[in-house]
Amino acid sequence: MPVNPPTEFSRPIAVDDLKVRGNSVDIGANADERVALARRLGLLSVDSLSAEVDLGWTAGKALVRLEARLEADVVQQCVVTLKPLRAHIDVRFSRLYEPEGGDGEDDRELDIPPDEEDPPESFADDSIDIGEVVAEQLAIELNPFPRATDVAFEGYTCGPVEVEGTGGAENPFAALARLKRKQE
Repeated sequence: MPVNPPTEFSRPIAVDDLKVRGNSVDIGANADERVALARRLGLLSVDSLSAEVDLGWTAGKALVRLEARLEADVVQQCVVTLKPLRAHIDVRFSRLYEPEGGDGEDDRELDIPPDEEDPPESFADDSIDIGEVVAEQLAIELNPFPRATDVAFEGYTCGPVEVEGTGGAENPFAALARLKRKQE
């Protein structure tokens, strides 16, 4: 089995040590971890990253439930001006985990309604890396196209191109016909 490379913000928690009612853990990234996470996520910087994580077994010790609050201050690059753009992230999230192999239905087909909770993820080596879970959630929460509020992107259109004198959009087949006539 291939070994996963170490993550930038690793905080493994042994599942065997979890209490039924849960364990609370506060974690925060140090300066080196924030630099490495910024590089991984394509950010200019991660100024702060912390999380309050609660882990505990569900009834019957079948699944582990993780509930967390993530807070981060990041600096992204505006997609229009390329200037630094600060963002504050404050989000609550939860996930379910099952031991690797779980219910033995690895090849099952899942139909998950959008308003229901995701199926459990599996964990191996009897631990869950809550630092990596927080880093993954941070990546999900980032704006994929950060743009300053007072900036408009002009000079590019994704619609049909208007040809002078036609009063409307040019038919793409007309452009091909002109090209063919030029070649003859």
